[in-house]
Amino acid sequence: MKECPVQVRHCDTGTARTSSSIIFIGCFLMACVLTLSIFIMAKFKNLKKDELIEKHFLATSYIILFATTRLIWWCMNITTYEAYSAAGIINKMLNRCAMLFLYLAQSYYSRTWLSLFIILNGQRWNSQLNFVLSIIDVIISILLTVTIICCAIPQEETANFQDYAAEIITIASLLTIILFIIIGAIIIRKVGQFYGPCSRQKRPFIVFTFLLILPSILRVLTLFYDAMTGEKMNSNFFMMFFYLVPDIFPVIVISADQLKQFLEKQKKQEEEYLLETTTKEFEWFV
Repeated sequence: MKECPVQVRHCDTGTARTSSSIIFIGCFLMACVLTLSIFIMAKFKNLKKDELIEKHFLATSYIILFATTRLIWWCMNITTYEAYSAAGIINKMLNRCAMLFLYLAQSYYSRTWLSLFIILNGQRWNSQLNFVLSIIDVIISILLTVTIICCAIPQEETANFQDYAAEIITIASLLTIILFIIIGAIIIRKVGQFYGPCSRQKRPFIVFTFLLILPSILRVLTLFYDAMTGEKMNSNFFMMFFYLVPDIFPVIVISADQLKQFLEKQKKQEEEYLLETTTKEFEWFV
């Protein structure tokens, strides 16, 4: 097998070192995520549209794109490839596309929680917050898109950038979660001033925030393991802790909350429909 033309830390000449069991688990989990996400999207599509439903719909759309891309990527890892063969380039591009889609899914999901912040602070905050988040999405998406394009450039002058492409992706995801926590702290402080449904959102928000930030921390620690310890991590552990667990964990958290949100929305819309029908029948009778 030929020597990898670009000598970077994460430039592999193949995937033979990765256990077939981990690859099978990755394929199976992504297939399950894809099926569940399509089911959730179909359910949300049947609900009456509002701003919150549209954000959930977008988040689910990006999860479907993520799961599809990652499933193909896991399937490609069954065989070996040279780093800058056509298959090797496609594999790297699919990997970074999947990370981009996962970031966008987390971003739009976080906006469903931040809707509570908008409600408590008025329409002025709505436009300002959406503007800030949109700018952040554009900047990070451009950075991740550049890392995807650079996968197809096997030149020595791009080696340093490609070496840090994974770091850019990981830090971008972590910064998004940190932003989520900062604004979330404001939400928690605000909801503490209210009684009823608002105050009941405090505990689940803290739980979901904690569950979302853990995978990003795990990805960062795994990525910088060799720099911190001076030893290269076993390939199977790297695939598990940098891809498998951090990929599946936030998707499960988001999907579980979306199913909960769907059931609540469906119940509310059924009650509103029943009330509207009853009111019309009463008015006709009178």
